[in-house]
Amino acid sequence: MFKMETVYQTKNPCYKKAQPANQIGILVHSTGANNKYLKRYVDAPELVGVNQYNNHWNSSKADKCMHAFIGLDINKEPMVIQTLPYEYACWGSGSGKKGSYNRNPTAHIQFEICEDTTDKEYTKQAFKVAVELCAHL
Repeated sequence: MFKMETVYQTKNPCYKKAQPANQIGILVHSTGANNKYLKRYVDAPELVGVNQYNNHWNSSKADKCMHAFIGLDINKEPMVIQTLPYEYACWGSGSGKKGSYNRNPTAHIQFEICEDTTDKEYTKQAFKVAVELCAHL
């Protein structure tokens, strides 16, 4: 079983808006940045370490928010951190004329996998956690 903690991004405008959503599925996404550390996105220094650039997403200036992230914690072990209640609409996937996975009627629970294209072992571990999280959800 995977390790999971809840650390809501309470300063994020998406969290503050608290728009309800009836999730109908799961969207697994990659951060698209070669950084496997949760501290890049999550403000929880006791769990993930200190983000020296202070550019995590627990900020009033953030324009995105996911339900959860998978990446390395402070001990360099993969884990899940839930950052938004699952019943809230997140600001993850884009919107357009065909709809969005962010809002009803096509809302999805969305989580990001912090990627590292050079570390095959980490990638295997992270995707194993992603499969377990999907089964859990």
